[in-house]
Amino acid sequence: MEYIVHNSLYLPDYLINERVAATEDNVKLLTRFNSLYELQKQIGSNVLSVGDPSQYFCRFCSRNSSQTSFSNFHHFITESISENETQTYLECDDCEESYLQKQDAQLAKYLGCYRALDQVITKNGLVNHETRTSSAKILQDKGGIGIHNVDSENYDATTGVFSVRSERVYRPAMVYQALSRIGYQMLDNDEIPSFRITREWLSITQNMSRFKLPLVIIFSRLKNGNRYRYVTATLYKRKDSHLMEPIPEKVLIVHAAKYQFQIFLPYAGSDIVKDYKGGNNEQYGIPMLPASLADNYTLEIIKDMSSFDLIHEVQNFDLVPNPGMKPIISRPLP
Repeated sequence: MEYIVHNSLYLPDYLINERVAATEDNVKLLTRFNSLYELQKQIGSNVLSVGDPSQYFCRFCSRNSSQTSFSNFHHFITESISENETQTYLECDDCEESYLQKQDAQLAKYLGCYRALDQVITKNGLVNHETRTSSAKILQDKGGIGIHNVDSENYDATTGVFSVRSERVYRPAMVYQALSRIGYQMLDNDEIPSFRITREWLSITQNMSRFKLPLVIIFSRLKNGNRYRYVTATLYKRKDSHLMEPIPEKVLIVHAAKYQFQIFLPYAGSDIVKDYKGGNNEQYGIPMLPASLADNYTLEIIKDMSSFDLIHEVQNFDLVPNPGMKPIISRPLP
């Protein structure tokens, strides 16, 4: 069953006026999410800065401009997942260089080959990718995406489809930190004391037994040529009517290029969450905001991102030639 969503539901900016037939499951997810959460703040491409440029103050080390430097341009949302111009004045140079930029690098590694396949534009231009499990390379060529060093066994001459196997290697907790720091900077000033443990966790780089809460990331990738129009971060807060329910206080949604990241800002002082029960539609299952109302995205849920240990995951993908992507081969096939 499919039907058109109407304006009686609260829709985030990226879903407003989405003139597509919505699936029943996605509408249920959206309806449930709206019953539990309300919008707190949204920062998109139209916002040039976060924080007060006249009063530099680092939220990560609690130092001001008389105690540390703020001379570098710090992006509120890392450009490793999409080019953007929003600057933050809530990060000092020391914290950025000590650990924040390392977390951003892990977020890029988590995406793996997707950034090249999806032609993500970063501060350094389009992204290339070298697979770790074969000699194949994904390079941005003049005619589109170039697949180089592909063996005949990876190419179907009848369909023109390239099958490439790659591997992504990343540290899950640092991926979660990279996203959590965005939500932490969106908190109101009077909320910061309740996220004291969050700030402590954001600065660590190794496993700590005291942090037991599972860190759930919900990652969605739009299919085909669909992309989000803007790079945005949206913070939702739990409604007061659900204060005593075991759901996280804050939910952060980040949109960039073809990706939606959903996390729960961890270690809020008011959280009573001990564990997440399975199932998106159960009473206390994971509150999930659909990446689109239509069935035009793929969903990947990782329920535990709390480890700082290296994770090796295989990525298998097929690349089908189309007008926007014209794969080529750098040497003749045998």
